[in-house]
Amino acid sequence: MAACGVDPQTVPQLQGTTFQQRVWQALRRIPAGKTRSYAQIAKSIGHPTAQRAVAQACGANKIAVAIPCHRVVASDGSLGGYHFGPKRKKTLLAKEAAEDRAKAAAEAQELAEKARELSEAQKALAEDAAKAGSVQAQQELAQKEQQLAQQAEQLKQEAKQFQEQNADQLAQNAETQKASEQA
Repeated sequence: MAACGVDPQTVPQLQGTTFQQRVWQALRRIPAGKTRSYAQIAKSIGHPTAQRAVAQACGANKIAVAIPCHRVVASDGSLGGYHFGPKRKKTLLAKEAAEDRAKAAAEAQELAEKARELSEAQKALAEDAAKAGSVQAQQELAQKEQQLAQQAEQLKQEAKQFQEQNADQLAQNAETQKASEQA
């Protein structure tokens, strides 16, 4: 199930020009909670100077949410137009941004929990190594500790990447929200 309760597999096909169909396909690829500018959509479909034509194709879309024209904003971050009205566009973007933030927070919490578990396992291995009497047992424990340290480092890198990716999106969402409030 996609954001806002729409299953993209059950979306009826709209009748439109080849250009409109290409725009609508590009819109379906915008993840929920994210936005793209009319210029970005134009460029993505191979017509980098066709921002106005992209806007017209968005306006020709009669299926709200299923073909997410609400995720397309002006290059300056303002809302731009929307066939179903600016209030509805603002509401949809805010809902998706909130869902995206909640998902990001849950994923960050999960990564933090995995890192904590690895840290506890490292401590337990260190204690076991201290207690171990044989050289072979100490070597095996040291090897396991090294593996856990590598896993912990990988998780830290993933968490850092995740935070960086979401920081950019959260900043973009804040700019879009600010621009929509000024509109």
